Amino acid sequence: TPNIDRFAGDAFVFRNAFTRHGGTALAIPSIWTGRSVVRKILGPGFGRMKTMQKLLDAEGYRIAINDYTVAGRLNPSVRPTVIDPGVPSPETDLCSNLTGLQQHLAQPGTGAHPLFAFFAPMNVHLINTRHQGHAATSDGDYPGFYGPYASRLKRIDGCFGDFVSYLKREGRYDDSIIIVTSDHGESLGEDGLWGHAFWLFPEDNRLPLLLNVPG
Repeated sequence: TPNIDRFAGDAFVFRNAFTRHGGTALAIPSIWTGRSVVRKILGPGFGRMKTMQKLLDAEGYRIAINDYTVAGRLNPSVRPTVIDPGVPSPETDLCSNLTGLQQHLAQPGTGAHPLFAFFAPMNVHLINTRHQGHAATSDGDYPGFYGPYASRLKRIDGCFGDFVSYLKREGRYDDSIIIVTSDHGESLGEDGLWGHAFWLFPEDNRLPLLLNVPG
């Protein structure tokens, strides 16, 4: 991941970040609340707990988001720009998300208010790296790593690097807060275990967390 590595040189790197939940359905909402959301996501309680949206509303941010995150659970008054609408969760792709975001940023009048973009791509989810049959393949040899995972990580690293280069060309990089993180980790064969949500080993609950703040 050379592009993420270069980005880390500009960022705060948190080496001991852990998810609140080991599965997506609760872990992504917990990012928006800053706390655990057990039994709350499907009930009215989540609406009161969405700290992230309260902060965005207070500062006048617009929202760009992909489907199958919390897009359908934002306050009714919010009309976010949905990037890649209708794409099922297992098929969400960071490269496509970032291309859609660039297209949105290029539209006239989008600079009137600050923009908060939130994407939850599934490129390196076990659904795609192990359970999709023909899709669980590798584009090369990655000694010491699980090839289908490593090849997808290499691809999204390239797309992320292209997006950072775009921000710099457009003079937006020094005016952007950029966070690289995840909702949970993944077991990739350690002790014969694959996946997440069923156990609490570090590889499942420990997260990457890179935070770049201008200046």
